[in-house]
Amino acid sequence: MLDLNVPIRRLLAAMAASAMLAGGASALTVTEGAGDYSNNWLSPTQVGKGVTDLSGAAAKNDLEIFALTGLLPGAQTLTFDFSGVASYISGKFAAAGNILYSYTPFQFAGDNDGSLAYAVDYNEWTTGTGSKIKHHTSGSLTSTVALTLATTFKGTLYLAIQPTKGPSLAYNVTLPAAPVAPVPVPAAGVMLATALVGLRLRRKARKTA
Repeated sequence: MLDLNVPIRRLLAAMAASAMLAGGASALTVTEGAGDYSNNWLSPTQVGKGVTDLSGAAAKNDLEIFALTGLLPGAQTLTFDFSGVASYISGKFAAAGNILYSYTPFQFAGDNDGSLAYAVDYNEWTTGTGSKIKHHTSGSLTSTVALTLATTFKGTLYLAIQPTKGPSLAYNVTLPAAPVAPVPVPAAGVMLATALVGLRLRRKARKTA
């Protein structure tokens, strides 16, 4: 007797696995974590397709360098959000730096096709005494900078976050990343037909056994 149980189970398991993969890629955030991003201009941290957010933290002289290889070609905007909330204790807080970018690999320290400045400046103080104490604030502990790429952009961007002043700032870079292509799977009708053929062969094998 021909036993088709194992082949049919394997076929359906493979279809189920393919269906799970075919759901498409969800948003992916890359976080600095316990390690540190590269500070080498000639050997940047590689960030590939499917990454939509890139997060970390950097203080003065803590250089962060990336090669973003998963972007879409053409004009698009990257958003940089900086925050000093986690570092702020009291009084005045000031941190600043530059975002350097290049459409070709960095060749030397500071190499770029363009740059943007970012800064977070905040102050909190009190005046008066006793019942007349007043609390004052100025500025903000957060800042947002947008980088719009050229229409001739081809999909790979070299990026450096270069803090020049102050304590650690947390940052998050929102990337218009190219999606990871989903794995193609048979249509529902084809899957059903395949299963039915398998059942018919199984019944025929039983009759002829």
